[in-house]
Amino acid sequence: MKVSKCLQSRLLHSVSLGLLLFGVASIQLSAQEAVFSVGILCTKSDISHKPTLTVFADVNYGNIEYLLQGEESVRYTVNTRVHDATKGETILDTTISRAVTATPPPRDLTTLQLQVDTGFYRIECVFVDSKLGIREVENRNVYSIDFTSRPTSLSSILLGTNVTLRDNDTIFTPYFDTNVSSIRTDPIFAFTELYAPIGSNRRIQAFLFHGDSVVGSSAVETLRVVSDRTRVFTLVPTPDSAHLDVLSLKVIALNEQDSILTVSQRLVDYAPDLELPEISDDELDTRILQLRYIAEREEIQKIEDIAGAKGRRAALSTFWKSKDPFPGTERNEALIEYYQRVDYANATYHSYTQGWLTDRGMVHIIYGHPQSKRSAFSTFQNQQKEVWTYHHATYEFVDRTGFGDYVLSGPRPSEKFKFR
Repeated sequence: MKVSKCLQSRLLHSVSLGLLLFGVASIQLSAQEAVFSVGILCTKSDISHKPTLTVFADVNYGNIEYLLQGEESVRYTVNTRVHDATKGETILDTTISRAVTATPPPRDLTTLQLQVDTGFYRIECVFVDSKLGIREVENRNVYSIDFTSRPTSLSSILLGTNVTLRDNDTIFTPYFDTNVSSIRTDPIFAFTELYAPIGSNRRIQAFLFHGDSVVGSSAVETLRVVSDRTRVFTLVPTPDSAHLDVLSLKVIALNEQDSILTVSQRLVDYAPDLELPEISDDELDTRILQLRYIAEREEIQKIEDIAGAKGRRAALSTFWKSKDPFPGTERNEALIEYYQRVDYANATYHSYTQGWLTDRGMVHIIYGHPQSKRSAFSTFQNQQKEVWTYHHATYEFVDRTGFGDYVLSGPRPSEKFKFR
């Protein structure tokens, strides 16, 4: 399978190359997309034994066209911090400044590339347009492996749509947002690079997992390896409506005997953007209860006391309208971010209770992903611990029962959720 030669280019703050990388002509703007999104790809390097980490920063002013009327250009900055969670240190902290023509509303893609050691990395990208008063923060996690240490391996996964052949080259449109609900009507593909011995046959298949259960699988594709770098586009299976949640996508490479050789995986959020009128009455009451990390108890009680689901629904909608950071846009970014964190907490931190009610879920909903996270075992107390570090504070969670029920050790956060 052949892909555009642009994919082999070395990208260092190269906007033009970044746009050519996946055939920018095929990118379709949508009013439902965020202003700012981030993509991560970890691949084998052509110039070093270390893995290559590429950070894509995608800015889409098409969503805020009404703010750009009369503007000749827009200016923004993107600060990128790459934190090596394995070593507990920040290996990159850099800011780029961009000025682009405002008419028509631009779609601007920049890329940053660096060689990294094997390990777990957290990437934080902060987009700021001071003139329009916009600040968006995107966090991504990726685990880099030593691609040279095993005979068969896969790169990390990048999602995309619109895979087409053009002049014998394969072009596709990358999709950087973690939530794919807005493109569920189009086929979604998982792009990976396969590194395997030339002349071998490898069977590729994709699976969707909800916890430990398989909720979707693709057809098996057999590839003949003709180079040391094979580009693979695997159709992502579609989950049924009962599993529109945060799912684990795994792309698996097998040999001809169907033995698993390597796996690449990432989280994919299929939960639709919350539309309050479509919520069932039971879910409506749950969503009201889940306001505890953004609303005061009196505000929640006031909504709960309203008789009839229709009235409570209207009150919840009014509450979220008061929290909308950009009232002129079609999306309520605060509402979407908040409930995405709630759903992530439910999928990741559940123990004896729902994830959003646990201490780890609480901290995640209020502050988002930590800048670093590490696990430790206290032999003195015979307890497993997790330590989450943010810019402003560090939180320690202790599993006192040994069954994954982590409890916050120390003061609870005094803040509420704030859209940043």
